[in-house]
Amino acid sequence: MNSFQEINIGEINDYIVFLDIDGTIINDDEHKVSEENLQVINELKKYNQVYLCSNSRNRERNIKVGELANAEYIDTNLRKPSKKILDLIDHTPFTKRLVIGDKFLTDGLFAKNIKAEFIKVKRITSENDRFYIKFLYFIDDLVSKIIK
Repeated sequence: MNSFQEINIGEINDYIVFLDIDGTIINDDEHKVSEENLQVINELKKYNQVYLCSNSRNRERNIKVGELANAEYIDTNLRKPSKKILDLIDHTPFTKRLVIGDKFLTDGLFAKNIKAEFIKVKRITSENDRFYIKFLYFIDDLVSKIIK
């Protein structure tokens, strides 16, 4: 499984891209996006419509990450995998959809619900991740292995 930085961006053109924040471009407690990940986001934005998504309730942090990445953050109380998130974005001119994320149970199911392609990336973690987050990662990995 590739990290976010290792995705073949050249193959992603004319998509609406839903990009997960937590575990995909930064770890769960971070506020700063690495230069390498910012470069990938900028490349994605050249030929796609990119939206940042997060199930984190830390709205202030999510907005700040969107500003740092110069990408639109979908500011909503809706959580992935709800397909109602689609009602909050502009679909024109792109019709293809792609979800990039680190969790099958949120990002993968969101992709399925909105009839999108899904790229699961290697998760960004920290030894300082809370027990709750580590437990969610464990459950997600377990379900992902069973489904495959």
